Amino acid sequence: MRLSFNTFPADSVIPVNDFVKNRKMAKYYNRETQAAMVTVGMLLKGIDISPITPIFYATGIVEHEEYDLHKIASNSVDESGQFSNQLFIDKGMAQVSPLTQFKILYNMTLCFISIEYGLKGDNAAVFSSASGLITNAVYSTHQDFVIIGSGKVYADGNIESGFAYLNKEELEALPSFNSMTESIELFRYLQNKTAPHG
Repeated sequence: MRLSFNTFPADSVIPVNDFVKNRKMAKYYNRETQAAMVTVGMLLKGIDISPITPIFYATGIVEHEEYDLHKIASNSVDESGQFSNQLFIDKGMAQVSPLTQFKILYNMTLCFISIEYGLKGDNAAVFSSASGLITNAVYSTHQDFVIIGSGKVYADGNIESGFAYLNKEELEALPSFNSMTESIELFRYLQNKTAPHG
């Protein structure tokens, strides 16, 4: 198993341009995606991966970045205080950059990684759960190596990102997690297990 785990402080510059071929795509990345691109780039350095390699990515609630969504909400309410579809279309969505949609969808981090590495295998975005992430990867029909990953953006702006490249036997040997355990906990566990002690 190969593992890559990173923590990025809120005020840090994430060096995403050092890990992507098409730097123009980076304008579509939120900070979680930037962290993921760096972490998966470190993981896959020197590995020749097949396009059919499956990748499974779990993300949780983004606690820090709001993307000015409050502007959409406040500009989509009529005089009576009710949400208006027409105001949403005419005024609400005009309040934020069109690039915002690429930053708020839960599957976009996985999509950008798949595009960067040409991955066409079983790809799935999972919401938060460590057990859900592992289950998706274990039941993939692909019999060789898979990539699993997770990201977490905290309320203070810190970000954790973890990825592993492992085979089915290694996947099946992972410990059981209950459905409420966030996926990033799996990567903290793996990091602690593989870190040198002494």
